[in-house]
Amino acid sequence: MQRLLCLPDQVCDQDLEETGKNMQHFLFRICPKIYRLSRIFRGRFTSLGTLLFFVAVLSAAVGFNVRVNLGGQVFAFLSSIFVVSGVLSLSFRGRFAVERELPAIATVGESFDYSVKIKNLRSCNEAGLELYDRLEDLFPDFATYKNSNIKEEKNRNAYDRVIGYHRWLWVVKKLRGGISEYRQLPLIPHNDNINITLNFTPLKRGYINFSAIDICRNDPFGLIRARKTIKKSDSLLVLPKRYPVPTLDLGGGSLYQIGGVVLSSSLGESEEFVSLRDYRPGDSLRSIHWKSFAKTGRPVIRETQPEYFTRNALILDTMVDCSDSHLFEEAISVAASFLCSFDLKETLLDLIFVGDKSYKYTAGRGVATQNSLLKVVACAQRAENCDFRRLYSAVIPCCREISGAILVLVELDKSRQELIDAIRSFGVAVKVFVITKREDLKSSDSTITFLPVNSVVKALKEVVG
Repeated sequence: MQRLLCLPDQVCDQDLEETGKNMQHFLFRICPKIYRLSRIFRGRFTSLGTLLFFVAVLSAAVGFNVRVNLGGQVFAFLSSIFVVSGVLSLSFRGRFAVERELPAIATVGESFDYSVKIKNLRSCNEAGLELYDRLEDLFPDFATYKNSNIKEEKNRNAYDRVIGYHRWLWVVKKLRGGISEYRQLPLIPHNDNINITLNFTPLKRGYINFSAIDICRNDPFGLIRARKTIKKSDSLLVLPKRYPVPTLDLGGGSLYQIGGVVLSSSLGESEEFVSLRDYRPGDSLRSIHWKSFAKTGRPVIRETQPEYFTRNALILDTMVDCSDSHLFEEAISVAASFLCSFDLKETLLDLIFVGDKSYKYTAGRGVATQNSLLKVVACAQRAENCDFRRLYSAVIPCCREISGAILVLVELDKSRQELIDAIRSFGVAVKVFVITKREDLKSSDSTITFLPVNSVVKALKEVVG
C-alpha cells in the first residue's frame, strides 16, 4: 500500500527531472543560433549603431500612438538614417591581400605581438579602415557545456543560471582560444602595402586557429560597417603554463640502454668507441677500422663498450571527468614544468600518458628534443571514462629500462596507489605530485606531494629537489 501511495510522487519527480533535462538540451541547441545572430549583428553595427538600433526598437514599442508621445517620430527618423547608412555602406569596393606572420610558439596567458601585412590592390588610396582578425569558432558538446567549471557562476542571477547563455559564451571563448579586437588602420596608398602590429593573449593551450581577416569601413554616419573578408588560415601552437620547479634528484643509477645515445639514427645495438688495437684471431671483420688498415697495411680493430646512461619517465594522468578539467589543466602545467627541468644532454626522458590510445614519447641526446615533448604535452587531452588499467599497462613494461619516474596525478585512489607500488617494486625511484581541490591534504610518504589547485605555485616552491 505504501508503495502504491508513493508511486505518483516518484513518477512526478521523474517527469520533472526528465522535463529539466529536455529543457537544458533545448537551450543548448538554440545557443549556437543566438550566437551566430549576435556575431552578425556585432560585426555589422558599430557601438553607436548598436545603441541607436535599440533606441529605435524601444521607440517603436512605445510609439504606436503618435498623439501621446513622439516615439513614432523617433523611430521613423532613426529608421531613415539606418536605411541611408545601409545604402552608403554598399559603396565600399576595397580589394586587399593579407599575410599574417605568427610566432612559432606561444604560452598560455602570455601576450605577444605579431604582424599583419595588408596590400591595397586598387588604384586609389584607402582610408578610414578597421581590421578584425577572426578566430575559428569551435562549439562545445553538451557534456563540456554542462560540466564547465565557471568560477563566477554562483554570482550570476537565477535567470542566467537557468538559461545558461553566459556559460555558452564562456566555453566558446575558451575553445576559440582568445579575443580579437577591431584595430584602426592608417591610410593605405594605392597598389602599396602596410604592416601593422597586433597584440594577442592565448587563453588555451594546443592549437589556436585563425580563419580570416576582415577589413571594414564605417558609413559616413558611423552606424554600419561595410566589410571585406579575406580567407586566411593559420595555426598557432600554444604551450601550457610553466612554473619554477626544483631539479629533482630521482636517485636511480645509470642503466645499459640498447641503441646508446644515437638511439634514433642507428639500427641494432650501438656502442661507444674506446680505442684502436691490433687484430687478434677471432675478431669480427665488422670491427676492423678500415682507415687505419689502409694507412698501416695491417688490420686494426676498433674497440667499443656498451653505452650506459640514465633514463627517467614522466607519467601524466589524463583520466579525469569533464567537471574537473581545471585539475587536468594544472596537471598539464606541472608536467610541462618538470619536463623543462630535465637536462637531456646525458639522459633520456620518456613521456607516458593515455588518450584515445597509449602514448610513449622519448626525448634526449640523439632522439627528440625537449620542445618536441612540450608540443605533445600542449596537445594532450582528457581520457574521460577510460579504464585506469590502460595507463598501468603502458607504464609497467617500461619500468625495467628506467631509473626514476615522476607521476603527475589528478587524484590518489586505490588504482593509482597500486601503480605507484608496482613501479617501486622494480627498484625505480618515484616522485608523485597530486593535483587536488583540498588545501589541507598532507601525506606521510615523503615522495608524495599534494598540490592544491588554487595554490600550485606556492606548493611547488616548498618542494625539495
